[in-house]
Amino acid sequence: IPGWTEGMQLVGKGGMIELLIPSDLGYGKRGTPGGPIPPDATLHFLVELLDVR
Repeated sequence: IPGWTEGMQLVGKGGMIELLIPSDLGYGKRGTPGGPIPPDATLHFLVELLDVR
């Protein structure tokens, strides 16, 4: 998803980042059909980047 791609460029190996991704940079109006993400959902991730390969 575009918001994940954008956000992960801001953190380096060993870093942590909190991503709040609005629906237009996430799954938008479609959500994940049959899945856990509803339409127009804001996504929240707390990520620790352990390694880069």
